[in-house]
Order: sequence, then structure tokens, then C-alpha cells
Amino acid sequence: MPVTKRSVEELRKVLVDHKTWIESNGATGKRADLFEADLRRADLRQAYLYGANLAGTNLEKAKLHEATFDRAKLYGSNLTKAILTGATLRDAVLTGANLHTAYMTGTDLRRADFTGASLTSTKLSEANFSGACLMRADLTGANLGRADLSAANLTGADLSNAYLAGAELRKALFNDAIMHKADLRRAKMSETSLVGADLSGANLTGAYLLNADLSGANLTGANLSKADLSGVNLTGAKLIKANLTGARLHEVRGLPEISEE
Repeated sequence: MPVTKRSVEELRKVLVDHKTWIESNGATGKRADLFEADLRRADLRQAYLYGANLAGTNLEKAKLHEATFDRAKLYGSNLTKAILTGATLRDAVLTGANLHTAYMTGTDLRRADFTGASLTSTKLSEANFSGACLMRADLTGANLGRADLSAANLTGADLSNAYLAGAELRKALFNDAIMHKADLRRAKMSETSLVGADLSGANLTGAYLLNADLSGANLTGANLSKADLSGVNLTGAKLIKANLTGARLHEVRGLPEISEE
């Protein structure tokens, strides 16, 4: 739990010293250390906190528009309802962080580590997660419309009821992920690995799945109408009551018999 309440003046000094530390390559100034600080509702718009320590910090409802948190330590932090629109968190560590209902539209999250983080109902449309790690993260009900998750690792993540329409998921890992009733309409999923994923009831209408691996996946009741499944591996997949109307099935491997039971 956060234990340190920072005044506006103290926070301003921390930011100034940190900027000096960055610009001098560590010769002068001081790296920002806001470990377990209480920064609820703080105004940090456009703040420059590259490489800062914000582990365990409470940033609930903080204003973080266009702030820079690249390579920052934010593990275990509380960012519930924080506004991070246009912020950058490249290579940041947010393992176990709570980002429930945060606003992160257009946020740059490339290669960030969200292992075990909670992003339930978070607004992430057009966010860039390319190369990020979201293993075992909870993205239930998150809005990831048109987000870029190319080459991201979402092994074991929960994306139940998540919105991923038009998202870029090329070469991402969704092995053993829960994607029950996820909206994946028109998602770009070429060479994506979905081994053992639960896609029951998911909407994959018009999705592009060229050479994707869906072996052992659960597609019960999924809508794959007009989806491009060329070269897809469906070995051991469950397609009970799945809708494949108009789907492209060129060179599909392991296509099971579709049951209506």
C-alpha cells in the first residue's frame, strides 16, 4: 500500500532533479524515486519520468496525458482510472499493476511487461503493444479496437468479452489464452499462435488468419464467416456449432468434422 504522500512542491523538485539526472547522464541531479508514493489525482501531464522508480505507487485517477515512462519501474502500481492518453511506456515494467478502467487510447506500450497485470475494461484502442509481454494478464472487457499487438506474448491471458475488432495481432502468442466471446472481427492474425486457446463464442467474422496455429483450440459456437483460414492448423480443434459460412479454407490442416450438437 502507498505510504508516502508527496506535496506539489516535492513532486516538482523530484521532476526537476530527474530531468537534470537524465540530461547529465547521471553526473548531477537524482533519478526519480517515487516508490509507494501516494500520487492519487496527481497532475503529471507531459512529465518526463524515463527510467524512474514508481513501483507500488498509487496513481489512481492521475492525469498522465503524453507523459514519458519509458523503461520506468511501475510494477505493483495502481493506475485505476488514470488517464494515459498519448503517453509512452516503452520497455516499462508493469508486472502485477492494476490498470482497471484506465484511459490508454493511443498509448505507446512497445515491449512493456504487463505480466499478471489487470487491464479489465481498460480503454486501449489504437494502443501499440508490439512486442509487449502480457502473459497471464487480465484483459476482460478491454477495448483493444485497432490496437497493435503484433509479436506480443499473451500466453494464458484472459480476454473474455474483449473488443479487438480490426486489431493487428500478427505473430502474437495467444497460447492457452481465454478469448470467450471476444470480438475479433476483421482482426489481422496471420501466423498468430492460438494453441489451446478458448475462442468459444468469439466473433471472427472477416478475420485474416493466414497460417495461424489453432491446434487444440476451442472454437465452439465461434463465428468464422468470411474469415480467411488459408494454411491454418486446426488439428484437435473443437468446432461444434461454429459458423464457417463463406470462410476461405485453402490448405487448412486438420480440419475436424463440424458438429451441430
